[in-house]
Formats: sequence, C-alpha cells, structure tokens
Amino acid sequence: MSVILWNARASHVLGQDGLTDITGDSETKTSTTQPEAGGTIQKPLCINVQLDHLPDREHINLGNLPYDQSPTFTFHLENTLPQEVVMQALHTDCGCSKAKIIHSAAKTGEDLIWHLNLAPSQRVGRFARKFKIEFANPEKQTLEVVLSGKVIAPLSLDRSTIHCGPARKVETIRGDKRPEIQIVDCQSVRGLVNVVGMRSDDTKFTIEIEPNLSFGKSTDHLRLEFIENQSSRSVDLPIEIICQQKAHFLPSVQIINWIDDESFVRSRIIHHPNHSLPLKELAVAIRGDFESQQNITVSEVRWNRISPVLLEMEAKLFRSETASNSDPIKARKENSILMTVQGPTGESICVLSLIQHSQQEQ
Repeated sequence: MSVILWNARASHVLGQDGLTDITGDSETKTSTTQPEAGGTIQKPLCINVQLDHLPDREHINLGNLPYDQSPTFTFHLENTLPQEVVMQALHTDCGCSKAKIIHSAAKTGEDLIWHLNLAPSQRVGRFARKFKIEFANPEKQTLEVVLSGKVIAPLSLDRSTIHCGPARKVETIRGDKRPEIQIVDCQSVRGLVNVVGMRSDDTKFTIEIEPNLSFGKSTDHLRLEFIENQSSRSVDLPIEIICQQKAHFLPSVQIINWIDDESFVRSRIIHHPNHSLPLKELAVAIRGDFESQQNITVSEVRWNRISPVLLEMEAKLFRSETASNSDPIKARKENSILMTVQGPTGESICVLSLIQHSQQEQ
C-alpha cells in the first residue's frame, strides 16, 4: 500500500470578520475571497497526514496570539490523490470558532481552502480549539485538528499560583505592565479571592488578595480594568489557589438540637490524600468563649472510614446545667460554637461550626 501525503498550510491574519459556521453538508464554494490585506502573516503551518492511514487527530501549535483580537487562519489542503476530493463539512467545537469553506472540491494537485476565525479572548494563558473535517470521498473519512497556543496581554503576573493556609491571610501578587497602561480596578471573576489592595507604578503593579478557599485547590481569574490610549479595556489573568489545610468538614456548618442537655453530631470530613489522618490519635474538642468551653463537653467519638479520603464522625455532646442555658434569653444569644479536630501534636486539622437550638426555642 502506497503512502499518500496531504499537506496543509495555514496563514494567519488579524481582523477577519463575517465568517459563518459550517455544521452540515456544504455546497461547493467557488469564491476566491482572500484575507484582508495589511494583516500580520505568520509563517505557513504544515500538516502531513497519510490518507490511507488517516490519524484520528492532528495538533497545530499557533504560538503566541494577542488578546482581545480576532485572528483568522487560512488553511490549504493539497490533494495528492489521483481523483477529486470533496470536503463535505467542517465542524467547530464551540461558537468561539467560526469556519468558512472557500474551495470544498480539489482535483489532483489543487487545494481545499477554508478560513477559521477565533473569537477575541479576554483570558490570557494557554488555550485549545478543535475542528473536524468530513470528506465526502474517499470512504467518508474524518480528521480532527487541535489548535493550541497562548494568549498574551499587555499585563502579566510574576506568579499565578497562590498557596494559602487555613486562616485568611493576605497574599501579595506582583506583575508587569506597559508604562502607558493605567490600572483602575481589579476583581475576582469567581469570587475565590477578595481583592483588598492594589497599587502600580510605570512598569510594575501589586495586588493584595485574601483567598476564600478552605480546602483543596481551584482556579480563578483576576479581571483587571485598565485604560490604554484613552480607551477602557479589561483582561482576565488566570490564578490557581492551593489551600494547605489538611482536611475540611462537609458541610462546614451544622445545626444541633439540645434535648435534656444532650446532643448528637454526625458529619463527614474530607482530607487530602497526601495527609493521612491517624484516627486513634485525633482529639475532638469544643472551642468558643470561656463559658462555652466549660459548659459543653464531647464524648463517645466514633470514626468510620468511608473511602481513602472521606471519614465519618459521630459524637455526643453534653452540657452542664448553668445559668446561661437555663435562661432562655441567654440561650438564644450563645447560639454558635466551634467543634475542632486536633492532631497528635495539638494542631488544628479542621473546624465545624455548630448552630445551637435549645429546647426552650422549640
């Protein structure tokens, strides 16, 4: 079996608009429309595929692309077969990519031609887009192409990973900017951090954030509003927040009911797989004001391991007869206490907030 190569060449221009999705059978396009003149042409990209062993997927690295612009790529696919080849359809993976077929049929030595337009992105960092080509002949084959690259912006962070502890500690992030840019505001897109301060000079800026994440890790974006060339613009800079807390109650708040000065707590704890919890060495205690600590005790704690990272805790609470819990008014005021799980050295592993409902309130 002979090896037949198809060569695809792609060029890139900025500012091409008016492209439409091709989502079904397409008619033959005979237009010779070319990308707008004056755009920035990249070095042609090539794909070499064997038609008799067509791969499921091909990857193309587009390199660095400016943010907030709409790049258009022109692809040429040369037909090296002895018969005409027809491109039946071209599918994109989402509405942020639009395709327009220019030449859907190619005889031997001719090119199939299509444009692919990417919507402008405010989010910097790496990206991936996909499109799939369906050929009417031979044998109705398909080829999926993955376009990857990196969106760059006039603002950048020195570091995008923030490590935080169990307490809300203010972290500082620094970045670079162009002198003509004036930063006016910064907010968290998903709300995983609170922006508590911001300042900048000609080429540097500093953002002070307070992470809200209580366990595990997650991603967010800092949306910076700025003025450049008297025009208001915005850009989303990605960050990753990693909480160093070993474990967390699910959920972190529980309502308890007192009946004859006794209550029962059942809750689950998720812990990081890299931090094993020695169940026999864990201590459960009540934390709060002095009167609450003296008034409530924990007994009969039982642990049940549900999975390698999930534990179930059952515990009984007792409270002594004092003036505070015998007085309905005071009982309503002291309605929240904290149950803590401590490790072998006394370190706090996780905290459960308990909302009390006394018998007098029912």
